[in-house]
Formats: sequence, structure tokens, C-alpha cells
Amino acid sequence: MQKITRIIVLILVTFLILSLSGCNKDPVEITDENGPKEGGEEMVLEQLNMPKAGEEIAVITTNFGEIRIRLFPEVAPKAVENFKTHAQNGYYDGISFHRVIKDFMIQGGDPEGTGRGGESIWGAPFEDEFDIYYHNFRGAL
Repeated sequence: MQKITRIIVLILVTFLILSLSGCNKDPVEITDENGPKEGGEEMVLEQLNMPKAGEEIAVITTNFGEIRIRLFPEVAPKAVENFKTHAQNGYYDGISFHRVIKDFMIQGGDPEGTGRGGESIWGAPFEDEFDIYYHNFRGAL
């Protein structure tokens, strides 16, 4: 019994030492590549700005009202072309939001309603389009 107690104490002491070894009183500087630029100038994220006059906006009309979508063809040209072409051809007409999580997200655009997605206008998947200056903020599509 004494041997088991010693082993348990040894394990607890080892765990305590390892846990405390990660503690550091010195402040850690957290940097962000999208943070302030040289000279303290803040970076403005374009996606948070209001649309410019004449900028094309997609409007989804639901029985709960309208959803207005700002498109960024310069960042995601294939995704925008795919979305616009499908919308103009009536692909999304009558399709419901098959996944709704209150205060978090809605998901739609899938003609089968399974969440697996539909077909692109090219009949095959296309590569993802990312940009380090565009982020998934609340309200982003």
C-alpha cells in the first residue's frame, strides 16, 4: 500500500512541476499581421466598409425579409461567378436554408438539402479562394 501511495505522490509532484514550468511572469507580446502598420496606422478591412455607390449587391429574399450580400469578385472571382450565374439561372429559387443555428449561422444553397452542396456552374468543384485580408466575421458569407 505504501508503494502505491509513493507512486501516486510522485505522479502528482511530476504533474505539478510540469504544470508550473509553463508559467511565466513576463508578458508575452501577441502580434497580428493585420494589426497596426508601421507608424501606428490601423489597417482597415475592406469587407467591413459599406458598399460603394454603384457596387453590385446580391439580395436574397426570404419570408423573413431580405439578406443583402456584398460580393468581392477581385478576391474570389470563381466563387462570385458561380454564385451569380446560379442565382441568375434560378438555381437557388425555392431552396430553403437546410441548417439554421440561432445566433450562429444559416446554411443553404444545396438543392438536395443534405448539406453536401450542389454542383458548380462548371460541373466540377473549383479550388478554394482565400485572402489574408478577408476574414470570417459575424455576417460574413
